[in-house]
Amino acid sequence: MIKNSTSKCMVLVAACLAIASACAAKQYSITVDGSGPKPGYNGDGQNGHIVVQYNDTVMWKCGNVNNCQSMTITFTTSTCQEGMNLSGQRITCTIIDMMTVDLNKYTLTVMRPNGSTTAPDDPYVIVDNQGGLPPAKRKPQSKLSKP
Repeated sequence: MIKNSTSKCMVLVAACLAIASACAAKQYSITVDGSGPKPGYNGDGQNGHIVVQYNDTVMWKCGNVNNCQSMTITFTTSTCQEGMNLSGQRITCTIIDMMTVDLNKYTLTVMRPNGSTTAPDDPYVIVDNQGGLPPAKRKPQSKLSKP
């Protein structure tokens, strides 16, 4: 009897570990360029927009030290565990937004070594906590929903 219980527990633990690893947080990286009038972006996402889930991490980093000494990012909502006003050569944001779907606008400005700055850019961190649900099972909710 104990042998069967032990093997059932082992199967249950293995299943839980498989689920936990499938739901593991992801890390995204966006390289920022300050050579133009507005910031430029390379890496994950497009034009500074990035789609994430709860507990994922986004890291913005200066690409070329000749045109990006540091950055300032300001969120309009509490999106990051690290706060709403972030600055540095590397900026990390761990997502704390638990909405099903949400748009989180942020403003990014690059400070250049010569003291000038880029014009601010206003992309979005798009939170999609629906995981891999098929479209028929997804719930409309948040700022994207129509009243």
